[in-house]
Amino acid sequence: MFHTLFKITQNSSESNLYSAEAKAECAWRLGLWEDCDEVKNGMGFNQYYLHSLKSLKGKDFLKFDETKKLYFEQVVEFVKESGIESASSIYPVLGNLQIFSELSEIFKIFSTKSEEEMDSFTASLNSSWIEKENFGSVEKEMKELILSARISALQILSQSFKNSNGALQNLIFRLLLKKCEIGNLRERFHSLLEAKKIEVSMEENWELRLQDVKLALSLDRISQAVCTLGDILQDIKGSNLMSNKKRENHYETLVLYGMVLTQSRTQSPQLVIENYFQEAINLIENSSGRTDDAYLEDCYHNLASFGDNLYQEVKESSSSEHSQNRIKHIEQSEQEMRQLRELISTSKPKQGLSIREESEHKHLLKRYKILERDIAREENEIKVQEKEEEYYLHLSLENYLKVLCCSSKYDLNIFRVVALWLENLKSDTTNILVSKYCPKIKSHKFIPLLYQLVARLQPGCSQTISDSDNQHRDFSVVLSSILERVCLNHPHHGLPVVLMLANAHLDEELNQSTQTKRKSGQRQLISDEDRVKAAKSLVSNMKKTKLLGHIEELEKVFLAYITLANRDKKKTFIKMTSDDLLMKLNQLQYTAPLTRKVRIEQSAVYSVPIISNWGSSVEHVGGINQPLKLSLLSSDGIWSHELLKGNDDLRQDAVLEQVFNVMNELLRKDKEAVKQKLCVKTYLVVPLSQKTGVIQWCDNTAEILDKHHPVFRYFFYEQYPNPEKWFTHRRSYTCSVATTSIAGYILGLGDRHVQNLLIDINSAEIIHIDLGIAFENGKLLPTPERVPFRLTQNIIDGFGVMGVEGPLRKSMETTLKVLREAKSVLITIVEVLRHDPLHHWALTPIQIAKLQRQQSLSQEFNFTTESCSSSSMAERALLRVQQKLNGLENGLVVSVSEHVSILIQQAMDIKNIACMYYGWQPYL
Repeated sequence: MFHTLFKITQNSSESNLYSAEAKAECAWRLGLWEDCDEVKNGMGFNQYYLHSLKSLKGKDFLKFDETKKLYFEQVVEFVKESGIESASSIYPVLGNLQIFSELSEIFKIFSTKSEEEMDSFTASLNSSWIEKENFGSVEKEMKELILSARISALQILSQSFKNSNGALQNLIFRLLLKKCEIGNLRERFHSLLEAKKIEVSMEENWELRLQDVKLALSLDRISQAVCTLGDILQDIKGSNLMSNKKRENHYETLVLYGMVLTQSRTQSPQLVIENYFQEAINLIENSSGRTDDAYLEDCYHNLASFGDNLYQEVKESSSSEHSQNRIKHIEQSEQEMRQLRELISTSKPKQGLSIREESEHKHLLKRYKILERDIAREENEIKVQEKEEEYYLHLSLENYLKVLCCSSKYDLNIFRVVALWLENLKSDTTNILVSKYCPKIKSHKFIPLLYQLVARLQPGCSQTISDSDNQHRDFSVVLSSILERVCLNHPHHGLPVVLMLANAHLDEELNQSTQTKRKSGQRQLISDEDRVKAAKSLVSNMKKTKLLGHIEELEKVFLAYITLANRDKKKTFIKMTSDDLLMKLNQLQYTAPLTRKVRIEQSAVYSVPIISNWGSSVEHVGGINQPLKLSLLSSDGIWSHELLKGNDDLRQDAVLEQVFNVMNELLRKDKEAVKQKLCVKTYLVVPLSQKTGVIQWCDNTAEILDKHHPVFRYFFYEQYPNPEKWFTHRRSYTCSVATTSIAGYILGLGDRHVQNLLIDINSAEIIHIDLGIAFENGKLLPTPERVPFRLTQNIIDGFGVMGVEGPLRKSMETTLKVLREAKSVLITIVEVLRHDPLHHWALTPIQIAKLQRQQSLSQEFNFTTESCSSSSMAERALLRVQQKLNGLENGLVVSVSEHVSILIQQAMDIKNIACMYYGWQPYL
């Protein structure tokens, strides 16, 4: 590429700075020094660097100092002229300064007087560069430029020290390998060619060939990769070397070989597991060191993923139409055998039977034996399939658990572990595995799944695990031990979730108690479900620990909140009195504000602000369920607000906020998403019972403007008159709309009318509230929702003159790409919800009536919603999420950019918008 570009610039008649810079960059990268003009003011970085390298080649120290001085003076002038709003333009300049600084260090090699001194200098140079290896958020292009500059400078030195350049050549080789890891395909290919020209040790040759394999895999040359890996493995096993580098190469080759063979399916899964993954794990477990631990984590994760994929394949096969037909065939054959037995018993050979009757009897016996063999064969195949399924389940679950025990790199595996566990909770093997490894897993890793775990509580959870094998097999006991450990180590995160289930029916009990006081008659007792009893039993058990004071105090807070939520709300402002339970709560010692985020401490040591007192008045903010706005003072002197909501199940809101947090974690791991600052703005939702909960009050927010004409651009003009703030906040708004729209589309979020969209005035980010309609339940309303997300005229007006074709589209594509690449994680989360018995997958007629103000629903619609079982609705939701993450839209698999185009077109289609329910306010 640089050869071609150099010829183009050399033959070009243009003489501007850009063409001169391009020509200079090609020249120093290719080592061409003939066409180097005289150094002067006003040149670009590449021209100055070309002159500097030429000075290095000619050992002209004065010329180098002069060139460096001119460039530094130019940089100073550039920084002076740069404003605050263009601070990002300084980052490339800082990288260029680092390159010149490193070149200055390289010049010092000429002061060395012996080969030993030069080797020592080269080693110190390598050490200083290794310290800088954590480039942070530096773009890939800048990393490549720095590495290329180092290589060019060292190659000049290696020509000057031809007799003693072993250390220099080795350092160039290491830099070329690093360049292979970050460059594009063309750069990687060129770097490999350059590295192959250098004479290296056998171990380094193995590294080089492994990079060759990775390049072949990037080009889908599977057979070439398999051959090369086989040769490397054979060479490693045949070598007598005993070094850490050989051991690391051995691990990497085995794991890479195993992964390639899983893709190519050239060997049986059992052989791949035993000969590659398991052998690598055995080798690493018998050694020690940080590098070995890192390889071990990767081995566990890769083997778990491989086993999981095979488990899914076998499971799908066992539930396929072919397997169902096989079961039916066995049942039919057994029925036929029963009939044959009756016929055989009635036609036993007797004296005087005719030849025809004897022949019929023999035919019946023969048919019976054929059916018997056929059934035995079919049943044997089913047993083999069941054993395979159990083996792969055990393999994947055990290795997922192992990697969670020793790593924080793969913490999201906890979702898959819980999904597999809940799917097979009746399996003794599964429960034994979980009980064996979970005590070794840091308890904070279970916090994102507390709602789903607590929902599975069963009677018997008050027991604790002892050495009894039966208790290790008992799901309820294993679950109890996990939840108790999480609550002990992280009480601010665990206790509210357990108490929520224990207080599930507290609203009904309080209301019934009030009615009993007003009326005479016997009070009807409310029966607790088994899981509620189990939650109460678990709370009672935890009161025997150090959590006694914390639990009793939190129970009083919950009771006070729920009592206030269920009182009559006839006034806009409610003045609290000394008789209110909330006002009686003073001098709290343990309870932190429920709607202030408490950072998860892996050390389980917490120092958090405690609630000091609540405000003396409560404001009724309106709405169907008449929520209340409370204010409270924390021990750190900060006043905060929260929304107390009664007669509404907030568990789904809490769970969806939990899913949004996982999506944010995925976005934070993607460099492009970080660069665009993509995230979903979240808030805390804390259910207190089945019908009451508190929500974090979103301070300093406003609703999207309720103007009929597109005027939302004026919001940014008025709120952010400074040009820099106007630009950054409008960009923040656009990226926020993009991220929340794609996240909402994946989860099928509906009911996005303007009252459910808030904008944070501080950051201009969109906040979605009231998440009761999800997993495309909006399509089941009497007036079905027909758009994937809200993209109406006022929303678009805030994007600026580019509309949907500017940053919005790019941010949507980045978000969808990240979520599609992490589809296994997101599908696992939804699958965990599928096993949650408290999650409501279908809307009730009452919910529908509240949403679209239907006074009476037709018998037909009532039948439609009630006839769909929760399991079938859950399966439908999971399937639709899978389709979206696989890019399946309108029956076709589409690319990310095509997918975004389809969604934008659907959201803006006037025919779709016109068919929306009038309360959705599609005209805004």
